[in-house]
Amino acid sequence: MLRRANRPASDAGGGPFSRVERGLGSNENTIGCHSPGHAAFARKHRGAFSPKSTRAPQNMALRLAVLLSLSAWQGAVACNCAWTNNGQYCGGSDGSYCWHECCPNSCDGGGWTVAYSANHCQRHGNVRQISCTGPKSDLCGTRLSSSNFVGRGYHSIRIKAAAGPGVVSTFYLSNNGGLYDKTKTHPWVELDFEIMGNMAGGHSRIWTNMFTDIAVEHNDWITVPFDVSADVHEYGFELSDNSIAFKVDGVAYRTVDIRNHQDVKNAIWTSSLQKFISVWGKSASDPGEGIMEFRNAMGLLNGNHFPAVADYIL
Repeated sequence: MLRRANRPASDAGGGPFSRVERGLGSNENTIGCHSPGHAAFARKHRGAFSPKSTRAPQNMALRLAVLLSLSAWQGAVACNCAWTNNGQYCGGSDGSYCWHECCPNSCDGGGWTVAYSANHCQRHGNVRQISCTGPKSDLCGTRLSSSNFVGRGYHSIRIKAAAGPGVVSTFYLSNNGGLYDKTKTHPWVELDFEIMGNMAGGHSRIWTNMFTDIAVEHNDWITVPFDVSADVHEYGFELSDNSIAFKVDGVAYRTVDIRNHQDVKNAIWTSSLQKFISVWGKSASDPGEGIMEFRNAMGLLNGNHFPAVADYIL
């Protein structure tokens, strides 16, 4: 699926500016993510921070003065945020003052990393809002990966899915870096909730899938008694030695026997499944993805209204 496709390097978080260049301007009062001002300031006062100093009381007071001065200095200068391209190239935090100033609502952090199009995701507390802003796949969504790898047990996420045709809100586990191998040259294991905005309604249909071997799909629809785009609901996988249950709000809507799928059993035993979330979409001008039943059910972004937004509670 497109949500697992590799994006161009310019859209992968690095952007056209290097980390050294991206904040530096001609004005010395404009600091970047690696400001020479910080280094000069530290060199000037390095004696105040030396652990070998014997003037403890004076050094303590000087340390406090230096920290207060540095804090005031940072607040007085302006960061050159052009490198972010309106948030598109925020990527992962480098811990600098200017990164936090230029990317205040980045979805990176808390054990989650944005793969591409960081400007399509905004963080508000524990909510990540992922949006589609127009009827083209490159204007729709992003993918986030968790630093956690899981095995036996229950693993869930709360989601309010994006509404309308052509857009899919997903939660899945994968041992393949979250990608669909279009070359179909090596095996991987993946478990999917694919929540289509086009299938939302009073009784919403959700596409569930299990990938085994080399791109072998074991898909099935489940139907839930609510509109998946109207409110937040919990979607989870219950992983055991012999079965996988696809649960919504704690209720098992589908259970798969995995006793004859050794690759799935190994992935669970070795806790090699990584968590992913994504929102992605397709328009009439984009090449088709997935089997025909999936594509027909998904619809096209051309008939949607924008922005289409999904909420993930992480």
